[in-house]
Amino acid sequence: MKTDINQIVKIILILFLPTSMIMAQAPDILWTKSIGESEPQVAYAVFPTGDGGFMLGGYITSTGYRDFYMVKTDGGGEVIWTKSYGEAGRYESAKWMIETADGGYILAGGRGQDPPYSSNTDIYLVKTDANGEVQWSSIIGFEDVSESANSIVQTSDGGYIVCGSYWATPQTGYDVFLIKTTDLGVQEWRQVLNFEDGKAERALGIEQADDGGYLVTGKTQAFNVNYDYDAFILKTNIVGEMEWLKTYGEDWPWYEQTYHIIHTSDGGFFL
Repeated sequence: MKTDINQIVKIILILFLPTSMIMAQAPDILWTKSIGESEPQVAYAVFPTGDGGFMLGGYITSTGYRDFYMVKTDGGGEVIWTKSYGEAGRYESAKWMIETADGGYILAGGRGQDPPYSSNTDIYLVKTDANGEVQWSSIIGFEDVSESANSIVQTSDGGYIVCGSYWATPQTGYDVFLIKTTDLGVQEWRQVLNFEDGKAERALGIEQADDGGYLVTGKTQAFNVNYDYDAFILKTNIVGEMEWLKTYGEDWPWYEQTYHIIHTSDGGFFL
């Protein structure tokens, strides 16, 4: 029997058992879980929690609209609770979530604007306690431009740094967008980083650097005559001003992009 993908989309969670590092040897699967209800759900982020379980985040579709969606499971992938967050009749989609220093969670994503700018999105942040109960939410953006969040991390001062994309006009194209907030989601500063007018630059991952600045990674069309994407990493100072930029990739027809960055023990980075 064929399943209609438009009727039901389920979140798939797979846990792999580590194996010895033998070339081409696949890991052993401990278990798989299909997590879903009658409405379609999509997960963009998953991470282990301190109690040995897992947390997933993304969106759930109800009555034709999307809301932020979060799922807490135990170590075997069994659902402990689910939560959704959003306003009726509006699109909200979480792209990233993290566990915060107080044991709660924060979700970052986009929220559709009011007409006549309903095709645009604002940054939408939802902070919860350890049980998924909302502590605060924050909407950051301007009506005549589109801002979207792709990643968030908690900063050393207890606040948050968000990276994503910014669209103002076709002449500028998509640009890298950074927002720094307080621990309550109040904007402290924002930066729009444009590599080349008319080309698309999107920030997909962010980490705080050892000097208090930020490392941002993603994809860019800048410097490419064929508009193909290259991966990039850039470094900013503590207020989001760019200090250096590196791109990685081959010419058309190759597309390269990076979604995450981690520090390595020798002081470098892995993308």
